[in-house]
Amino acid sequence: VRAALTAVIHRMIEAPGTFDTFINLMTSMKKLVILEDHNADKGASWDLASSLSWYDATARYYRNHPYVAIGTVNEPNCDSQTAATTAARNMKAIYDRVRSAGFNNLVLLGVNDNLQLLANCGFMGNMSNVAWDLHAYGWANNYDASQAACDNWIASYIKLLAVDNNNLSLDGV
Repeated sequence: VRAALTAVIHRMIEAPGTFDTFINLMTSMKKLVILEDHNADKGASWDLASSLSWYDATARYYRNHPYVAIGTVNEPNCDSQTAATTAARNMKAIYDRVRSAGFNNLVLLGVNDNLQLLANCGFMGNMSNVAWDLHAYGWANNYDASQAACDNWIASYIKLLAVDNNNLSLDGV
């Protein structure tokens, strides 16, 4: 269950725990709840420092809750290699902040249609318990909902991720 919060961009920075009733209900049913600043890395009004502060407080509050995960950047802007590199650095900054807060649960790394540009950034080195947060939309697959077409679409993304992440870093990017 994704809690797509817009904490920073709208300056509605709720204190961690604001959504405990919902989170406790979902997690009591063993449903994973993903918390994210849904508009992170979106537009000129987004502020990395404020977002990192929100992620830090949220990670500290939920660090011992096994059914809470954190999402980094929802569908990052990857229209160019420069934009993808910025998005990658922002996701790495969020990852580092939540890990430094003692949050060891799953962290989702945002992806959009231009996964190749993100894969070129090389920012996953030394990360653990992470997953790409790939969103599937009908238009991306010519609205073909057949199992074979969906399998082929997913396989095309998996091939891009078959890289040696031990040698990747943001140094010099």
